[in-house]
Amino acid sequence: MKGVDYDKFDEEIRKCDEIQAEVAKIQCAIDIGWLRVNTTPVKRELSLLASNRRELFISHMRCSVTKTISDLYDFIETKAQGLNKIDDEIQQSQDNLMEVMSVIRDVRLKIDSVPELIAPQKRCVQILRRHGVDIL
Repeated sequence: MKGVDYDKFDEEIRKCDEIQAEVAKIQCAIDIGWLRVNTTPVKRELSLLASNRRELFISHMRCSVTKTISDLYDFIETKAQGLNKIDDEIQQSQDNLMEVMSVIRDVRLKIDSVPELIAPQKRCVQILRRHGVDIL
């Protein structure tokens, strides 16, 4: 994805982790004078909210990586099939030449954008690994 700042995602995931750690430190029962307050339900809900928010960011990053790689793989497969089809039809014709030229043109156009696609996804994978998330 172009223009996505994955460092901000990393920061938000860290915030969620910090919130969960702070919530875990809260005592389960707090005495205020003669009144005892059970904080367990609040702790559970706060922890759940932080966990859900964390999963939202991680899920988006995982989907981004998976979709980018899948789209690139599909492009490669499509162009390889196009070249194999042409290779199988060993006839020397204008149509075959045009198909080959079309495939070569598409690959040349795509090859310039591949580094732009891969670099952000590499950063995304590094962040996910840092947070113990498996991509597959």
